[in-house]
Amino acid sequence: MQKKKIIIYLLIIPILVACSSNAVQTVEVTRLVPQAMEVTRIIPQPIATSGSGTLVTDSPSITIQTDSISVPLDPSYFDGLIVLTQFYTLLDHGLFEEAVSLFSLSKQNINGVEADIAYYESSTESVKIRFIIPYDYWLAKQGIEPPPSRKNEIRYVIGKTVIYKGAAWNDNGTPVPHNETRFISLVLENGQWKIDEMNSSPFVSQP
Repeated sequence: MQKKKIIIYLLIIPILVACSSNAVQTVEVTRLVPQAMEVTRIIPQPIATSGSGTLVTDSPSITIQTDSISVPLDPSYFDGLIVLTQFYTLLDHGLFEEAVSLFSLSKQNINGVEADIAYYESSTESVKIRFIIPYDYWLAKQGIEPPPSRKNEIRYVIGKTVIYKGAAWNDNGTPVPHNETRFISLVLENGQWKIDEMNSSPFVSQP
């Protein structure tokens, strides 16, 4: 089977920073990803001007406000968002081997790479992302205080619409889609974010 090449376009709107002494500026950054998803983050950036006129900024800090709760967000969330978008786009285009290559070593060892590829080949007709949100934000929206995150791990809640091979058909002649929610974690391996856990229920809190 000839494999189709995929180019995932990411549009990053440039950040314009005005120079001012000892000021705090709020910068809005919007990143567009495939399948019409839009993610916006607000980054408070302390700004200072050195004697030579060189702009000096601290590392970005990201916070999501939900009702009366402020949820800190690891900047790596956006890197993981790209990985997850790639994964489901590859599945949707039938590139199962490439999709499974985004799994962590520990996840690949659970069933084996060949078994994972065979599973997706035999079951998945198409898959579309409905939403991707940070797991901590999902908890906070329900009034649950997010637990401390583990080092080199980021977590998400993902909504997707899947059409399985051999699916039942609607009266209008279209296959019956399945709306599903998954709880997914990514871990950092050799400088790259990899999919490590994919669950149908929330993560169990670590002691």
